[in-house]
Amino acid sequence: MATINYSAASKPFIITAIIFLFIGTSIGSIWMMSILGINVPHWFLRTFQLHKMLQMDGFLTLLIMGIGYMIIPRFRSIQLGSVKLAYVSFILILASLIFQFIQAVNDDKSLSIWAMVSRISGVSIFLLIVFCTLRVRPKVLGLSDYFIALCLVTLITVNVIDLSGYGYTNSLIHIQLWLLFPVLMIFGIEYKTLPSFLGFIRPRKALAIASLVSISICMISGFVSVISTNMSLLLSVIFKFALFASVLLFASAVYAFGGFDNRAILSLIKGERKTRYNLTVIHIKISFLFLFIGITMAILFSVVGQYFVPLLLIIMSLIIRVVGDFILAQPLYSSLEYIWSSSLRILTYFFGLSGWLIVAAMSAFVILMHKSMKEVEHPEQDKVAAGK
Repeated sequence: MATINYSAASKPFIITAIIFLFIGTSIGSIWMMSILGINVPHWFLRTFQLHKMLQMDGFLTLLIMGIGYMIIPRFRSIQLGSVKLAYVSFILILASLIFQFIQAVNDDKSLSIWAMVSRISGVSIFLLIVFCTLRVRPKVLGLSDYFIALCLVTLITVNVIDLSGYGYTNSLIHIQLWLLFPVLMIFGIEYKTLPSFLGFIRPRKALAIASLVSISICMISGFVSVISTNMSLLLSVIFKFALFASVLLFASAVYAFGGFDNRAILSLIKGERKTRYNLTVIHIKISFLFLFIGITMAILFSVVGQYFVPLLLIIMSLIIRVVGDFILAQPLYSSLEYIWSSSLRILTYFFGLSGWLIVAAMSAFVILMHKSMKEVEHPEQDKVAAGK
């Protein structure tokens, strides 16, 4: 009987992360509606601060932990070190989120120490289990481990700085450091899995190593800029350029934008498999393009400062919201005030719904994944019933 190389311990992490994502995105969508002028209940305004907590502290952290528990042992064809400890880490992270939620709603700071202790404890258990797993070297493409290790270092460092109450000298760096640890985990997973998705094309190792060096420089400059008041602007620029270079090098290393002839692969696959292959390639390219655009916006903001309005770049990534914001910001001409205000109200509701398109897309994705998993499980159950 084949050994199962994954643990059910990852399931509550991923399910809870998705729940938090839906709640956080819904709050963000209502927040966007209020920004565009749609009236929302006054009591609901206090929940807007939960958007960041649910998306970053909740969704991102739990998702990366769940993926780590599931896929890192699988890369090595071994069992997870301790399922019970994994469940303990889940309970601790969930408890920290509950404490943070109570603090945010009641404006009560007395629970901050409990939130900090439970969160750091949960993350530390995760790091211990994963680092013990990383001690078993994979048979191929071991460079992915280094991206995953940097992800873990970033995760614990960001949490320690955040929960210690140390003030960030650069709020944009704060957000980017938070986003850096899921990007690094994704890089580690993609380095290992994209070759099989793209036709077993091995990544370019030299470019991957250069990407790893660049992302290390990015991390060092980012964390130093957080705690340093000197040369913070220079360090933030180094951080962003090193991040951009790392993404560019990594995308080139794993052939995210081509660089190989896949006509033979496409000729061998047909139907649903061919469609899935093409969709995977398209999603990879679009995801890297969004990452490039986001980093470019940050670089321009750091260089040009308050005189930079990243309107065109935002339009490329969030066109509905930007067009809505642009239109709603125009002055009301007195001669057309009634007509314009009526149109303005219609546009307000139209553009205010933009956030809900994201919720709809996530719902469709979750339904699709759930349906696909059930279709995979049924043939296995049929085989067991048939005694095969």
